[in-house]
Amino acid sequence: MSIERFTNTNGYEHIEKAISEVELTYRSVLDLYNKTPLDTNPQNFECISTYPSFSTLREYSGDAKNINSISDKIGIYIHFPFCKRSCDYCYYVKTETDNIHFIEKYIQAVKKEIRFYAEKIKYATVKYIYFGGGTPASIDKLLINDVINEIYSQLTVADDVEFTCEGCPATMSEDMLSFLSEAGVNRISVGIQSFDNGVLTAMKRDQTIPYLSALIANLHKNFNNRFNIDMIFGHYASNRETLYKDLETLRQYAIPSVSYYQIWLCHPTLAKLKSTHITFDDLLYQRMIIDAYLKNLNYKNDVTDLYINNNDANFKFLRHKWTNNDHIGIGTGSHGYVNGVLYRNYGNVSEDGIQSVNGYIDLINKNNHSVNMLYTLSEREIEKRRVFLGLKLNDYLEYPKTDILPSIEELLKAKLIEKENNYIKLSQEGFLMLNMILKYLCGY
Repeated sequence: MSIERFTNTNGYEHIEKAISEVELTYRSVLDLYNKTPLDTNPQNFECISTYPSFSTLREYSGDAKNINSISDKIGIYIHFPFCKRSCDYCYYVKTETDNIHFIEKYIQAVKKEIRFYAEKIKYATVKYIYFGGGTPASIDKLLINDVINEIYSQLTVADDVEFTCEGCPATMSEDMLSFLSEAGVNRISVGIQSFDNGVLTAMKRDQTIPYLSALIANLHKNFNNRFNIDMIFGHYASNRETLYKDLETLRQYAIPSVSYYQIWLCHPTLAKLKSTHITFDDLLYQRMIIDAYLKNLNYKNDVTDLYINNNDANFKFLRHKWTNNDHIGIGTGSHGYVNGVLYRNYGNVSEDGIQSVNGYIDLINKNNHSVNMLYTLSEREIEKRRVFLGLKLNDYLEYPKTDILPSIEELLKAKLIEKENNYIKLSQEGFLMLNMILKYLCGY
């Protein structure tokens, strides 16, 4: 675990500095985790994106009529479940189809759903729009524009809206970037995942390094500091050396915002089958290297997994969600939270993508919405949600008044949570492996 294990350190003084820093504290941080009841098996790791978890709910109450926002600002997420090809680690609802008529049917259903929610949130201003997937930028520009026009014709959109669109490198041509900018998108997030050819091939991604270099130049040109790239660590085809090279590449490209995700293995993906050798010890070490390296370059880690080096690159929609504000989920498999009501649309990662899309379209045509799971939270559950989601922000939040106090106290003793007066937040060591801690606090 020494610097010498990275065989090509010549000229990589930033990596050497990060390794030296991590080696001073790694063992003590690992000991902190080993002394807790946390589940450190990487095969069980998952991203905690909402509370309560849909997988743990046993009772669904009410119907979509209960979804009425009294908020003055709201975020909207729209899911586009279409990809040119499936990556080996991805567990989101998606299909590889490029059937234009099938995609058009889906877009028409999305527009109906926008109209349904327009009535529900007519007094709210849309401050955040997020096009996720799947790969939104993989479909025809006219269809993307059709959805954007529907949003602006049906809803009150803030002049300073944060409007993000995701894409993979193959879909983010200069022409597409120019179109998105002209259509009102002002923030781009691109799933690059790695700059190593071997890792990219194993992930089933066909981007080349020269293409990525041209893409990043175009992102700087069209979106200045308002773009993000997603990176993954812990993939079975990667190792510490590929991580170090990825970090050095990020530095050289002056990326304004980086989401650095650890691979999630709780879902039955192709990557999971080849990941039995991955250990918690190594994942923790790599996370600490990422954290030290990027912070030495003056990146801030104020939101879980997200590192930014200027305020323009900030992901305001995530901060909006993690502070327990209302947001609408549109499209198959998406979920929303409005005025104490948590809901999820038809669509399941265990289903074939086409089956999920068809089921979603059928429900939209029947009800104008596709909600098939809905739960009204009690005051106690709303308080828990505030705490669980609030811990995803590197800020203090008010000490909880719920039955999770024993778990909170245990993590305080373990120094994974810190307390100041009547406020708590995850310690720096706890923030490194946040989702594992949230899973423990949620009790599943």
